[in-house]
Amino acid sequence: MQSVTSRALELAVLLVILDPGNAKIRRAKVIGPMDLARQETSANGRHYYNGYAKELLADTELTKMPSLPAPLPIPGEGSKKSEELPAGEGANR
Repeated sequence: MQSVTSRALELAVLLVILDPGNAKIRRAKVIGPMDLARQETSANGRHYYNGYAKELLADTELTKMPSLPAPLPIPGEGSKKSEELPAGEGANR
């Protein structure tokens, strides 16, 4: 199953083909691989996506890497406080 980011990147690629001069679409095309890199757990995968984003950036009029928006919270996470261990318990067992 594809992530929303990979689908958005595919759409941005197609839109750039239709309208190559649109700066907003080109920016979205650069942000796509950067977001995929942020989601990637493998260092090699992150490097691949970041390298692709840098190549795309070189082909655009952008002068620096755009900043990514903050990731959306995952439902159910963060709303509960993490369970605290009683004093004396933890990593030093």
